[in-house]
Amino acid sequence: MEDIDWSKLDRGMRAIFRNYLDRQENPAEKPPATLPDVRSADHELTVLIEHDGSLDAALASSINFEFQSQQGLGVAQGSLRIGDLPQICAVDAVKLVRFGQSRKRRLSQSVTQLNVEATTAALTDGIWFYDRVTDTFSGNTGKDVIIGIIDDGIDPTHPCFLTTDGRASRIVSIWDQGLTPQDEESSPNAALLQLNGNGSTEPYGVEYNSDVLNDVARRIIEPRTSGDNSHGTHVAGIAAGNGAQSSLNTELEENNTRTGNIGIAPEARLIIVRHIDVTSSIGDVIRERDALNYIVNKAASLGGSPAVVINGSYGGELHPHDGRDFQGSATSENTMHDVFHGQRGRIGVFAAGNGAADNAHLKVTFPAANRGQVRIPFTINDSRTN
Repeated sequence: MEDIDWSKLDRGMRAIFRNYLDRQENPAEKPPATLPDVRSADHELTVLIEHDGSLDAALASSINFEFQSQQGLGVAQGSLRIGDLPQICAVDAVKLVRFGQSRKRRLSQSVTQLNVEATTAALTDGIWFYDRVTDTFSGNTGKDVIIGIIDDGIDPTHPCFLTTDGRASRIVSIWDQGLTPQDEESSPNAALLQLNGNGSTEPYGVEYNSDVLNDVARRIIEPRTSGDNSHGTHVAGIAAGNGAQSSLNTELEENNTRTGNIGIAPEARLIIVRHIDVTSSIGDVIRERDALNYIVNKAASLGGSPAVVINGSYGGELHPHDGRDFQGSATSENTMHDVFHGQRGRIGVFAAGNGAADNAHLKVTFPAANRGQVRIPFTINDSRTN
């Protein structure tokens, strides 16, 4: 195995480098779907390098790290060749090479009755009311709110994401981080990825805006996507679906144009980022940061200073789950702090777990007999070594 300081690689980078080394010995094998297929030493990855403050452009060039931007104190973003990784890790100034890890869907199994929909227009037992006779909403329906969904995309043709009158889409934009622009498609403006001096300076992915999405809603065109969008559509429906009938839900009450499956904010507008299940050479931690920046900036570009709620129904089993990552400073938690801390009218709602069915954790039932003792064999897998 190639000599490298594994302690300077975050978990995602370790997995990529291990798979790269495995491909050298077994070229026919494919890596896990969530990892980029890195086989050549010339394969470039976009990463964050945490350093001691001395990683300037000259030093970066000398170790074949293509410097792109400084992301706060002691954190640089840029691209490197996988074959140069051992050399880069050997530099004292380099403290950590961070790629991040792919996220998992987190699908709720039950919905708590939140008493959001009122039974009467007086709003005595809820915050909004749906009039089945006039097919209109009243009350606090999220009409002036932007909901950002970071997930696996959305079905933009579903009628529950249209305006109440069905004439326009409530989806402001969709940014698919896993696509490469074709024909007349384009990536989002790089300025949308920048917030508080942090963010990618080179745009990537494909952005669809309201002009395209309104044609999509009318089924005139069909945008490309890098996934099936099922989980993201589900999450967006809970957050902002207006219950409009789809071809899959035809059990409607008489004289009722909508099902009972109306979301929390049925008149809110949506900004969608496809982030989950994307195979990319751009680090997951970078793409998550850019997704947050994109939603905030895109909402601001609409004018009127709308309130912004960003939802991330994904999670993972690693790290202590206490708001602090286990390693380094360029973490998701610190990014969220930069985006949300002290910001009026801006909030993030992110999953805290819900991975019970994944068998990722240990569950032990202590018997009453034998003085409540149980013997648990286990193996420690240190991914920093072979």
